[in-house]
Amino acid sequence: MEKMNLPLGKFLTLVGPAQIIEVVEEDETEPVFRDKAAKIRDYEYLLPREVKHIEPEENKENTMKLIFKIWIY
Repeated sequence: MEKMNLPLGKFLTLVGPAQIIEVVEEDETEPVFRDKAAKIRDYEYLLPREVKHIEPEENKENTMKLIFKIWIY
């Protein structure tokens, strides 16, 4: 399969600012960021990184919302 070639910053233009996202480095288990999408602007070094995989996950605190778990290269 071909690489997606989607920078994280570009993907975030598709997500609402209140959406909770969790960003995980490739081959890691702990997230480098987990908060509302608007707050990732404080982590500018993550924005140009390429998105590898996106997976929706149930929010255990609020079952009416999803968390986007995003793996980056």
